[in-house]
Amino acid sequence: MMDHPDLFVIGRLLVGLTGGPRRRTQLQQRAGLHCTVFLRYLDDLVELRLVAASAEVDGRLELTPKTVDAYRFLSEGRARIFGLSHASRRSEEERRSRTAPSPSDLS
Repeated sequence: MMDHPDLFVIGRLLVGLTGGPRRRTQLQQRAGLHCTVFLRYLDDLVELRLVAASAEVDGRLELTPKTVDAYRFLSEGRARIFGLSHASRRSEEERRSRTAPSPSDLS
């Protein structure tokens, strides 16, 4: 286990798996990491049981139930601390854009 892991790197790896199981190469490219750094972080995430080999798809990695629960907890905490969640913020922006006057209404 690394002494001082970069939480942003861990976040990029975990978010890279939120869409479902991925091959190692796909995850590495999605996270934008050098192979050596990627493997070091991946080993730690597997050791912590945050990431596991997919039981359904050979050779792919997926989030464990523990990670899904932790991700949900962190998302809810972020929403409580900083206000609207990303999804709520997006829907709020869409609502505003629908009610905003169009350029033709202004002339």
